[in-house]
Amino acid sequence: MRIIQRDLSLLVAIALAAGLFFFGTRRFAEAESHAIRSQAERWYQQGAKESSASNVAGAVADFRKALEGNRSDTRYALALAESLERENKGEEARQLLMQLRESYPEDAEINLEVARVAAKRQDLTEASHFYRHALFGTWNKGEPRHRRTETLFELIRFELIQKQREAALSDALQLEQELEATDTHSWEQLGELYLRMNEPRRALQSFDAVLRVNHNESEALLHSAQANFMLGRFNAANSSLNASTARGLKNADTDSVTKQLALIFEMDPRARNLPSQQRAERVNNILAQALARAQGCDQMPNLSATTHSQMAALEQRLNSLQGDLKSHPFSQDDIADAFNAAYAAGTFTSSFCGRGSDADQAMLALATSALGKER
Repeated sequence: MRIIQRDLSLLVAIALAAGLFFFGTRRFAEAESHAIRSQAERWYQQGAKESSASNVAGAVADFRKALEGNRSDTRYALALAESLERENKGEEARQLLMQLRESYPEDAEINLEVARVAAKRQDLTEASHFYRHALFGTWNKGEPRHRRTETLFELIRFELIQKQREAALSDALQLEQELEATDTHSWEQLGELYLRMNEPRRALQSFDAVLRVNHNESEALLHSAQANFMLGRFNAANSSLNASTARGLKNADTDSVTKQLALIFEMDPRARNLPSQQRAERVNNILAQALARAQGCDQMPNLSATTHSQMAALEQRLNSLQGDLKSHPFSQDDIADAFNAAYAAGTFTSSFCGRGSDADQAMLALATSALGKER
């Protein structure tokens, strides 16, 4: 009996010792793991500081150490990938992100970073693919609606850089449906993108959305002037321009539009209360401007024989109209003929010789508007 009791006591002692050893080892392992994770977090925070200070190499080194200490924290992998991309190590960044994506295929931030790496190397197919995965993925940082809006803007800008106008327009229209009426900053950005797409009507609608919330928003007034000008609404453009410049806002674009508007008002033969003789003078001035533009463009080097021939035909037509203007009484038909010829000369020469002077652009803008066309 004593032997049994002794054996039981020994077993209990061994069990207690084993338990203490197990729990002690576990606590030690937990403490060591916690220390490693804490150190990894410190490396991550140090890397963030280095990144903010534009020390990309230092940030890469710190984020590597953070990831080595804790591979389960996606923040570390994402931060390392972003820094590798900034260090022009796009392929390494891509490999890291693709490995991470295998575990988190629906993570929007990961898909977004893959898209950015692809965009940087101008890979339209891959960038578009992962931008769209990001749009419909799960956002773990920030407000999802806001992050989705930011990503759509980023995608549209990339598409415009890649000259994918139709894709950009489609995504812009989708974005338009999702924006809140009070998000004036986003409406302003969207309007600017529509201007880049040569969509002045949609741009104007976007700027109007801003002005409905804040009618004193100077940037929106400024861009409204540009959109109205592109639409041939010169009086409206002038009003918006005056309102924006009165608030002290102007830039190179507004200076050019201001000059062109002044020229348009001076050369428009349809202005009210003009005597017939003055209308005829203005028509002649339009024809002279168009002829000078064609003759100047005709002197450009490397134009083909076909282009020279077409240019000569335009010049002959303009000369003929100027002669007709002197040989018979002035009529409304002269205005229509002048606008048609000026439009033909302006659009043709722009294709080969660029936009031309402010006077050239004003002539084309006036003719385009008079014929009911859009620029």
